[in-house]
Amino acid sequence: MELIDTRVLHEAGTDRVEFWGEGGESVRVTLASGDTKRTDDEIIKAAKVVLVQIATFGMTDEEANARAQHVPAFAVARQN
Repeated sequence: MELIDTRVLHEAGTDRVEFWGEGGESVRVTLASGDTKRTDDEIIKAAKVVLVQIATFGMTDEEANARAQHVPAFAVARQN
């Protein structure tokens, strides 16, 4: 998915981040209630961390690190 837009939504005490792709695909991450003073950039970083955790679930650190070398955005998100 080639990312073309990222939206942060503040709804009913939760933060949601929507990642939109060029073909109409989208992924939404809903973050648990937490610090209400987070900036949108901080919220996006937290959502990326969730996506990386999902993408690497069940992998060893070596497997995840090997994948990160081939996907720059993955490596950046994994470090956050």
